[in-house]
Amino acid sequence: MEIRKRGVGAKTIHMKEKFKKIRFRTESLKLIGHCEKITQNYLQQNLRLTLRQLYYQLVTKNIIKNEERAYNNLKNLIRDARLTGMIDWDAIEDRVRVPVVPSEWNNLSELVNAALDSYRLPRWKDQPFYVELWVEKDALTGVLQPLADQFHVPLIVNHGYSSTSAMYEASKRFLERGDGKDKVLLYLGDFDPSGEDMVRDIADRMAIFDQRSSFRP
Repeated sequence: MEIRKRGVGAKTIHMKEKFKKIRFRTESLKLIGHCEKITQNYLQQNLRLTLRQLYYQLVTKNIIKNEERAYNNLKNLIRDARLTGMIDWDAIEDRVRVPVVPSEWNNLSELVNAALDSYRLPRWKDQPFYVELWVEKDALTGVLQPLADQFHVPLIVNHGYSSTSAMYEASKRFLERGDGKDKVLLYLGDFDPSGEDMVRDIADRMAIFDQRSSFRP
């Protein structure tokens, strides 16, 4: 088991752990090497990839084909590579199966320190704009979340076309927090037909819920 520190002052964490032995084919070892290089590059930036994000990285570099079979093969390969200690366990995260752990503190001092760490003034309160950042796919969450946190901007992942419930709740936020302000919705999506149409769909449905504003692509 390899134990290393990440970043200045970072706590010691288990990054690679070996649980079993597997004999990989030469082509599989080569692909694992590409995956290791990509994931380590992101870890150096304190960013973690999802398996889907790693897949897209390999596709854009023309290392594997953009097809479901290639994705499934990669999923199995990464599983085995992690179990054999070849891929960092911290390099890839599952953002869907996240445990909900109740908050707890050992004493009141810890509670006070936690409250102080989370204390933030409403940065956009006196600004002339109300801004939200929306993205079509969850694959970009790891990249966008730090930016959204830095600038105190709500981040919404639509997973394709947004639901009616989500659009209704969004309209309420824009009406309440953006009252008397210019409303800005920054949307990131694919340049395919459905991705382009989602921009139109969001503008049309937001206009239904907020008759006073002119949402437009």
